[in-house]
Amino acid sequence: MSNTTTETQDGFKKITVRYNGKAHRALVWEDGWTTLSCSCPGARNGSLIKKCHFVCDGWEKANCGN
Repeated sequence: MSNTTTETQDGFKKITVRYNGKAHRALVWEDGWTTLSCSCPGARNGSLIKKCHFVCDGWEKANCGN
């Protein structure tokens, strides 16, 4: 599988979302559930993902650094 693919064998898709000037790595599962894949404040308790907006498929534009 290519490193640039957004689909994985585990049933999720890699996407980039944006909030507060930063682009964060996220995963969208087959059932539509979205989670962040970074360690930014608010990423684990779900408060950050509620504020984010979709940017693109893949993680190439993620710039949060976490």
